[in-house]
Amino acid sequence: MGLPLSCAKPPRAIPTVPESIPPPSTASESETRQETSRAQPEAHAVGLREALCGRSNDCVIEPAFASLPGANAHTRMVAIVTEALAPISSDNPRPECRTQTIWLVRMGAGGAVVDRQLVGAGCAEDTPPGGACDGLGPIAVLPPTTEKQNVVVVSWESAGAGCGGWTRSGVEIDVSLESFRVLRRSEWQGRVAEPDERHSKSWDFASLHFTSEWEVVQGGSCGKRTRGPFLGIPRMALPEKFVDGDWRTTDFDACAAIVDPARGVAFGGAAKSNTTLRLLMSDSNFLFVDVAEDPHVRGSGVLQVCSAEWNAHTYDYCQVHERPRCVRISMDGRLLAGKATVERAAERPRFRIQLPPEIGAISVGYVEPSGRSVGSSDVRLGDLTSLGRVFPIGTTVATCELVESRLLFSRAPRRSDRPLLDPEGLE
Repeated sequence: MGLPLSCAKPPRAIPTVPESIPPPSTASESETRQETSRAQPEAHAVGLREALCGRSNDCVIEPAFASLPGANAHTRMVAIVTEALAPISSDNPRPECRTQTIWLVRMGAGGAVVDRQLVGAGCAEDTPPGGACDGLGPIAVLPPTTEKQNVVVVSWESAGAGCGGWTRSGVEIDVSLESFRVLRRSEWQGRVAEPDERHSKSWDFASLHFTSEWEVVQGGSCGKRTRGPFLGIPRMALPEKFVDGDWRTTDFDACAAIVDPARGVAFGGAAKSNTTLRLLMSDSNFLFVDVAEDPHVRGSGVLQVCSAEWNAHTYDYCQVHERPRCVRISMDGRLLAGKATVERAAERPRFRIQLPPEIGAISVGYVEPSGRSVGSSDVRLGDLTSLGRVFPIGTTVATCELVESRLLFSRAPRRSDRPLLDPEGLE
């Protein structure tokens, strides 16, 4: 991706859907960690232009690459709708800007549009730089690869806050051509003026694996600092029955972030423990931790939870005097250090811990008697920058449903007219 570019004005509104065009999809999909295709009922025989351009005569539709076969004998297409926007006025001349809107389309026999999904809009990659600092950024799409044959990658980049372009931000998503769902999302933002600061976050919705990283490269009074990777903990709306008591016996693997030797980190660079943690937060700030200890370890380890309102991941981190609040809990449920309300399940080392309100930063780890450890970040007592992020997932993205004795991760109904690049529900 190149430098962010500015358009003279935003692209036209998404076309109003005439009666003969398939309406925005709102069918509910209960999905676990694998994306599955859902057959949609055949709509009226409406062509591609009517579905994506409406009554506009100014847009041009091109496939991003060759159409791909899919389930139900339907063809999948990534369509790019391009429009040219002239300068606003002769008194305010800006370079002509070509906007591009990317759609995913499923077509049946005879070229009829059966389903569609808006991905997002931006400037064409070859648009000349403009003078505005709040315009659209370039958008780009990559075709499926041998490794991911039914997945396309769409990226979008823009100047962030600050006229003159001293910040940059970008988004990249992997999208299933079968389900039209986002499988993975990554975001980055940073300053291009001193002090040089960079942030990144990623969501893997197939495995509920969330990570973030942060660094200050140069400049500023606080000096260089690199932190990460951090493993994020999802915070979701959870069923009341689960929160109130069923957490003791309910299998919540499908909704939890998993910290183990393969994905976790060890404190202070020591050897990793083979213990596995399953972590989940409710929107009422209860932290649920399931501990599967390494059976070969002699003695029992300690659970350590550190939290704060935020994690001071900013170039002036040295000006922040807040310290993490940490608690240490034995495997039998005793509070060894710190202040917290802790409950333990009767049959296993599973805990419900009430965290303080407004938690935005957290790290959870397990320490063996020998000192080996595994956690969501390399937490350093007293250092707020060593804490990871909470990853809120709103109900517009997903919920966890209680089915018999299990929590199941359920994606929210998909809306065809809501851009997949939209971060709503992930903030």
